[in-house]
Amino acid sequence: MDPAPPSKRGSHALESYIQKTHGQIRRINRLLSTTSNLDLTLSTLTYTLSLLSHTIHPAKSSPRIRLLRLSALLSETRTTIRLFALLRLLPSLLSLLLSNPSPFSSTIPNKNDTLLASTQTAANLTFQVLENVAFLGAKRILPLSPATQARYYVLCSRAWALSVGCDLWRLGREYGDLWRKEQGAQRDDEATMTVQRGDEGMNTMQGENEKKTPETQHHDAYPSAELTQWRKQFLVTACWAPVAVHYSVEGGVLGEGTVALLGLVGSAVGLREGWRGV
Repeated sequence: MDPAPPSKRGSHALESYIQKTHGQIRRINRLLSTTSNLDLTLSTLTYTLSLLSHTIHPAKSSPRIRLLRLSALLSETRTTIRLFALLRLLPSLLSLLLSNPSPFSSTIPNKNDTLLASTQTAANLTFQVLENVAFLGAKRILPLSPATQARYYVLCSRAWALSVGCDLWRLGREYGDLWRKEQGAQRDDEATMTVQRGDEGMNTMQGENEKKTPETQHHDAYPSAELTQWRKQFLVTACWAPVAVHYSVEGGVLGEGTVALLGLVGSAVGLREGWRGV
């Protein structure tokens, strides 16, 4: 059979390339169709540009200034989109109130979980209200002085830091649950091996040179899916925690380059998970 002419091979290759490109564009559109993924995309770009600007010298050079201006524009775009975030937070508050009308009642079974959820919801609402007011004041829509705007931004950052602290507390408790689950799985594996060795008439005290079952080897070599997911969430939260503390203090406590790096890692990891989900 004669091979296809070069023109047809080129046509097929071009068609395949167009189809792959079309698929990637549709995937990007699905990614950006959700508010959370759009925010992560803008956040990743914002901190990337900010970090790149710190590699350009001198400090007042035209390329660096343009990068900072673009980064500031993307950051302002994120804040503008978040003006409507309050509407997305209210259902969470109402759902929490309806399911647990009195979070401090001793009759509620998971009192700590309820209190944690209530605290984080209140912190998120406080953050969004204060940020909206400060942003509208900066745009001269609300009559706020620059000093009041700065004060509101610091207060909303403290509310954000409280929300991040709630995430750290939740992740700490989840790690304890995962650790106990992992330990229970290991004990089950050891019990299974003991039964198998007994059935085969082997000595149950052969030491560490014994061969493990394939299931046990896999369990030891790879963490569970839950533990892997926990590590990703912890990495994101651990990156945002110092950034939130930085903005919670007047004048900040970190260098702008450090803030950009932490923000980039936290945003990029979250964006990567969002990309995998579309």
